[in-house]
This record gives sequence, structure tokens and C-alpha cells, in this order.
Amino acid sequence: MSDATADARGSATPVAPLDWKTNVAPTTARSGPFAHLAKGYPTLATRMGVVPPTAMFRRFGALNARNLLYYQNELMQLEAELISLENKDYQSGEYKEFYAHDSRWLMTSDEEVKGQPRDGDTDQRDMVLRMRDLLKEYIAILLVEIEN
Repeated sequence: MSDATADARGSATPVAPLDWKTNVAPTTARSGPFAHLAKGYPTLATRMGVVPPTAMFRRFGALNARNLLYYQNELMQLEAELISLENKDYQSGEYKEFYAHDSRWLMTSDEEVKGQPRDGDTDQRDMVLRMRDLLKEYIAILLVEIEN
């Protein structure tokens, strides 16, 4: 078997065999506008920068879709937990029932009275803040995916 590749005209061009110890082809003298760059990513990136149509990148569509599905699942679980906590707090007979119609009261539930959280805990507020962060990440990824 010869170490050669076919060029655009179909002619065989010799290819240097890989060194079995380093798995790298021996270096050869190079010339041209990219000769000063190391072979590999530096040369490829420079070529892509000089001739943008040659730049090709994998989209990872299936991986992005999987990531979005994981986000959806996490958000659905968080939504179910939030609904349960909202109902529990609303039925508590304490000031936590105000959370259902007063977002300022909810968001200030971490205020302390005599060294303790005003309403006993900040679980619902913390869950809402976590939900906001997750939704922000999810929507950003979703919008990029839609554009592709």
C-alpha cells in the first residue's frame, strides 16, 4: 500500500508516513503566507480568517437539542415544586400567603426580624430566583437554536 493521496487532477501526491512513536508526520520545509505558523489549528484558523467561506464549524444540533430537553425537564420539575410550595405557603395562615399576590413581599422574605427570616424561610423566593436563572439560560440557548 502506498502512502499517497489524490489531488484535484487525480494525480497521486506522496504523503509522509506518521511516526509510530509520536503519531505525527515529519516536518517538511514550507513556504507561502502561512509558513511561519505551526501546522494544525494555527494555520487552519488563519486560512479561515483570510478566506471566510472556508470556515466550517459543526453545529452540534443533536447535542443542543438534548441540552434544551434537559433544561425543559429541569424547568418542569421546578415548576411543579414551585406550585406545591406556593399552595403550601398560601394555606399557611401566616404572612407567606401574601406571596401569591405581592411580589415585593415575596422578594423581601429574606429580611430579618430579630435575627430570623421575617416569614420563617425564603424557600419560595429562592425557587423563583432559580427559575429565573434557568429560564434566562434556556431562552438564550433556544433563541440561538431557532436562528440556526
